[in-house]
Amino acid sequence: MEPGQSTEKEIAYICVDEKGKRFGDLEDWDHCLKAIPPRRLLKPTQVIKPSGLSSDVLFEWIYPRSVVFIFGAGHVGACVSHLASYVDFFVVAVDDRDEYANPQNLPDADQIIVKSFKESFSGLSVDRDSHIVIVTRGHAHDKTTLAQALKTDASYIGMIGSRRKIKLIFDALIQDGFTEDDMARVHAPIGLAIGGETPQEIAVSIVAELIQERTKRLNVAG
Repeated sequence: MEPGQSTEKEIAYICVDEKGKRFGDLEDWDHCLKAIPPRRLLKPTQVIKPSGLSSDVLFEWIYPRSVVFIFGAGHVGACVSHLASYVDFFVVAVDDRDEYANPQNLPDADQIIVKSFKESFSGLSVDRDSHIVIVTRGHAHDKTTLAQALKTDASYIGMIGSRRKIKLIFDALIQDGFTEDDMARVHAPIGLAIGGETPQEIAVSIVAELIQERTKRLNVAG
């Protein structure tokens, strides 16, 4: 071995973006690309031996975390924050009460915002990969938040409440100029129908629906 010669073996790599553009120096990229599972089946990291290659290949799916904006940091909101973080959502929690919107009450939130619900969407980056969960402490705040949510491109909007409360809010928003199609975007009552009653059980149903919606989009993309 020559002096100064490295004993480390260089590792070839290839990176493929969402548009299919390739970066890197892996010569057998064609075999590797054919071996990539559909996105819904691709784990964050896994080793596969592509057909036509003599060695294993490490696949790593690098992707942005979906964002969930939780409006309301009470008992249900805090539980949703915890569970959503656990299943790899980027959690942004919003409430107008600093006694609730704080790291002690929301230890799993990635971002905590203390702001009036009337101004809560100011400065937020809500796009097609965003999820909005409305679990505030009253009809007025729910209506205020929902009116702003419907003006965004969020892929998921869910609102807690009884069917009577939801109808009252929907009727009021239609009076304000929103349409039936706008109301059809809203998952209300929020969450999958699992019959839960406690804040923890309600949070499970909400996060289950978030996962369901995220998986649908990934299946389409994959």
